[in-house]
Amino acid sequence: MRNRAWWILACLLMAAQASAQSADQLLNELSLFGSARFISMQVQMDLTLANGTKSRTLDVFIRRVLVRTSVLIHVVSPGFLSSMKFLSLHEGGQDANGSERIFDSDFRAEDFMTVSVSRFSFAFLPDASIDGLPCIVIEARPRDAAGYARKLFYIGKADLSLRGMDYLDSQGQLLRRYRMTASQSLAGSTAPLTAEMVDLRAGTSTTLKVLKADVETPLPDSLFSRGTL
Repeated sequence: MRNRAWWILACLLMAAQASAQSADQLLNELSLFGSARFISMQVQMDLTLANGTKSRTLDVFIRRVLVRTSVLIHVVSPGFLSSMKFLSLHEGGQDANGSERIFDSDFRAEDFMTVSVSRFSFAFLPDASIDGLPCIVIEARPRDAAGYARKLFYIGKADLSLRGMDYLDSQGQLLRRYRMTASQSLAGSTAPLTAEMVDLRAGTSTTLKVLKADVETPLPDSLFSRGTL
């Protein structure tokens, strides 16, 4: 009973802290896979396309140091795709190839990076629920062309995790929708165990399932060089 009381108190304190933070502060450390400085994962990616389905196993490496975020993704299987690699870098608000698709999936490089707060103007919207979980909602409007007019972030009140994202056009039509569908704890923060991105225009979807994750082993900056491709 006492443990439950402490848990409720911790959630209330975190919610109060979130309400006092600006949108920039909330989004500055927000990331699809939690707040760990180093993340090494093996992920199963399942694509549902107009003409069938595809499945791939990926090694994903993420390194966040100061203002620099680096992401390297390597296809492990099927074997005939094992030479395919993807590298994306983000430093000081500047994204390299942020709109590029990840191996023909519905995810973009931007989805795997921390938020470039300088690229957007922000506003708080009324709170909403994702799968019954209360969420803070922040609207982000890109200052430059981005392929969408607005992006909505759904941030769990209890743990400040990224529970969902909606990408909308200038008419308010939903273009892409991301949802965390099951969660796990990584380095003390909530991260997806499974997640889904849906492209409403194309009628396609991509699901991710984290098979294993390591947040303890440091990743050298040299891993994220063009020479590794």
